[in-house]
Amino acid sequence: STLRLDRNEGTFLLPPAPREELRQLVGSLDFHLPPDPQARELRRTLGRSLRVSPEALLPFNHQGECLSRIRLSFPTPPRVLLLESSSPCAERIASWGGEIRRFSLTLRGEELAFDEERFLDEMARFSPQVVYLDCPNDPTGFRIPGATLARLASLCPSASFFVVDESYGEFAEETTLPLFQKGRAPKRLVALRSFAYAWGLSALQAGYALLGDEARARLETLPMEPLDGLNQSGDHEAQ
Repeated sequence: STLRLDRNEGTFLLPPAPREELRQLVGSLDFHLPPDPQARELRRTLGRSLRVSPEALLPFNHQGECLSRIRLSFPTPPRVLLLESSSPCAERIASWGGEIRRFSLTLRGEELAFDEERFLDEMARFSPQVVYLDCPNDPTGFRIPGATLARLASLCPSASFFVVDESYGEFAEETTLPLFQKGRAPKRLVALRSFAYAWGLSALQAGYALLGDEARARLETLPMEPLDGLNQSGDHEAQ
């Protein structure tokens, strides 16, 4: 049967125990103090949990912040190669005003498929500056293997950012996380992740990105709102 990921958001309540711990955390916040702009404690906690370097992590209040930072890294709207998707991130990218080339999954018999050769041909013809793939795809649930994503990211020299939206990554059998754990992540890879869906924290909207070396160096020079104190506490609790 088809897994329709666009129906997963908000399907369960945060369990009582973490809900109570979150309530206590909120009560202990120093509301008169600004949040740590580097979110260092959260990055350390996330790093330990994910077994990656905290330096490879970029927390954000919502995914639109990270995408805005990517957009600001270009003087004019970039060319984007986009996997057809219903995700909010795809909608935000389409609103940038640049040239958008959409790529669709194909149907082979009764199964969806990703035509890697056709995608490589499209990258070569279009020379995108940003590539966006959501994996698992919203709403089909189709998953592109991590090895394929790594290969594609390494074969697109025109792209400054190869963005893989893993908002639903916890529902997938495989993600790009092992690439970061083993130090094999392509330099321009950006893996977007969220606390909203699997952790029952949709009200907070916060998430984080895993960044390859070149993507991190480019994004770190650009302004972004610091992760607010409530999100830092709530996301820390989720881990």
